[in-house]
Amino acid sequence: MADTFSLEDIDKIIETEDPSFKNEIADIKKQPVVGTESIESLKVEPEDESVKDDDEPASARQKIIRLVLAPWYWLRTFVRLRIIRLKNKFFDFLGQAKRFFRHELPERLKYAWSQLKAFIAWVSAEWNKFRALNQAQRLAILFMVMASFAALFFFDKTFTGHWLPRYVNDLPTSLAEGASLIGEVKSKSDVQDLFQAFPKVEDYVLLQKVIVNLKASESSGNNPMGVFEIFVGADSQDTAVEVKDREPEIRDLIQRALETFTYDEAASLVGKERMKEVIRDRINAILNQGRVFNIYFNTFILYSGN
Repeated sequence: MADTFSLEDIDKIIETEDPSFKNEIADIKKQPVVGTESIESLKVEPEDESVKDDDEPASARQKIIRLVLAPWYWLRTFVRLRIIRLKNKFFDFLGQAKRFFRHELPERLKYAWSQLKAFIAWVSAEWNKFRALNQAQRLAILFMVMASFAALFFFDKTFTGHWLPRYVNDLPTSLAEGASLIGEVKSKSDVQDLFQAFPKVEDYVLLQKVIVNLKASESSGNNPMGVFEIFVGADSQDTAVEVKDREPEIRDLIQRALETFTYDEAASLVGKERMKEVIRDRINAILNQGRVFNIYFNTFILYSGN
């Protein structure tokens, strides 16, 4: 553009108009600036140790003050938030109450009034129909209403036990009311069998040998067998007599119970204990009196069938 000048044009104009101006500028650059020094001559003074020592305790004191005031700041913030929430809930409740009394309540009253008028109209119409009936029809309707109320009264008195005696089970089902101490059983190990609570010498009955076909397992052949001679420990002499009298039945029961075991189970210690439990429970299930406490093996022979 014609109205603009570059820096080179300005320098040429200055040289043309005033040639000494360029020399004066160069002399000014060579002279040092008053009140300043070169960067190389500047020396960094060491920090004052006293000031440094004073700053450290100040920062430590600030930390202690912050730690002491932190719970107060937290409590103040918590209380403010709770107050704000309570205010919001209060204003929400006021808004809901205002809407209810202004809009919902009038509508509900109008609806209730309309339902009441409809009910009154229905009752009036039914009453007019009743008045239009002859005397015999009126008496029949009154009799039906009275009979319905009488039936309801009869069923109420009957099923509530006022007229007919109710069955009452007088047998005690719990001793909690008369107990001096009530506890809770946490495991079966805390419970003792009633028949074993009072120690008594068992009455033993020796049964004849039983030959049983066992189930095959990995360590046996196809036809494993077992020979067992069993002692039965009964709780009384009467129970022992019953076991002896019913020996054929009990031996058959024992044979069918042992046939459910495999050869490996019978050979293991756990399997033997399980056998005793099964035999004892099955014998007790058929006894008429008393019970069997324990089962003992007098002879225990296994044949693998290989």
